Amino acid sequence: MLRSHRLLLCALELSDINSTYMGWMNDPEVNLFLEPRILPHSLDSLRLYWEHHRDNSDSPWFAIKLASNHAHIGNIKVGPISWFHRRADIGLLIGDKSCWGKGYATEAIKLVTSWCFLELDLCKLSCVINSDNIGSRRAFEKSDYKLEGIFREEWFYAGKRVDSWRMGLTRSDWNNVR
Repeated sequence: MLRSHRLLLCALELSDINSTYMGWMNDPEVNLFLEPRILPHSLDSLRLYWEHHRDNSDSPWFAIKLASNHAHIGNIKVGPISWFHRRADIGLLIGDKSCWGKGYATEAIKLVTSWCFLELDLCKLSCVINSDNIGSRRAFEKSDYKLEGIFREEWFYAGKRVDSWRMGLTRSDWNNVR
């Protein structure tokens, strides 16, 4: 478990895969920038996905919970991890819309970034963001990630081709800013 003042990051458990979670995954506003938006989800499909991925040490998957009451508000995933290159990607979702705009995504990113650099001894972390997802870009920028590249017309989204941004942070840069 990882802990900050306001958040707990803990292993995503079967009990976290419930009707609330299913609601997030089927809510067009919540999953607007996620690949799973393409298909509808049932509790069974989400549980099968969880069962298939829960023990994958190359892709740790955390529930983001409020420290005050342990309410599950989203998820953050690291991976896949390339142990040879000592790098990984990060992806996250704040599903509880009442928690949007409160800095929880930034706080979760900072927590998992510290864990990756200090505990996993990774040297580079990255994310890929839909260019219309300004909130996610801001959360990563506030966590000291830098824009490294733009992939033009990378995705089909909202009836049009859109760019994606690749952002990254090296352990050496992270050490210089903390």
